[in-house]
Amino acid sequence: MADLTEQEYVDRLGLACPVCKESDSVGTIGEVETDDGVAWQSIYCDRCDISWTDNYNLVGYSNLGE
Repeated sequence: MADLTEQEYVDRLGLACPVCKESDSVGTIGEVETDDGVAWQSIYCDRCDISWTDNYNLVGYSNLGE
């Protein structure tokens, strides 16, 4: 069984382990960190006992003036 590709992981909104593909065993480690329009957070899978980093990019803003 192959790991999820990065695109498959994104298509699943990061809600599944890239290795075992389960969603009920995935959790976060610590806080979201940010720097110059990007953000990242450490993620782990209890079932596989692995960790990885989710990467986020700024895509815009909302609720201006509210």
